[in-house]
Amino acid sequence: MVWLEKNFCLILDQRLVSGTFDRVVLHRGTDGSWSTAEIIDFKTDQDPDPEKYRSQLENYQRVLGQLIGLREDSILTKLLFTRPKKIVEF
Repeated sequence: MVWLEKNFCLILDQRLVSGTFDRVVLHRGTDGSWSTAEIIDFKTDQDPDPEKYRSQLENYQRVLGQLIGLREDSILTKLLFTRPKKIVEF
């Protein structure tokens, strides 16, 4: 299953967290439950600095884990820089 521009809003660690996933790819295991996921966040920075987005992606990981009941270590995060074309995995 693929989510495109999926909005979220939930309470995480006693604070309201909201945002939009650019793209989420969800994979099911043999039992039908979610087994792994990928979060892909698109960036248009011309001089990509992946580290400045690390905390954003870590939060996205936590949010997605809460929303679908998946362990954070089963969720891969990627930044896709559109200029220059570059993919960074965390």
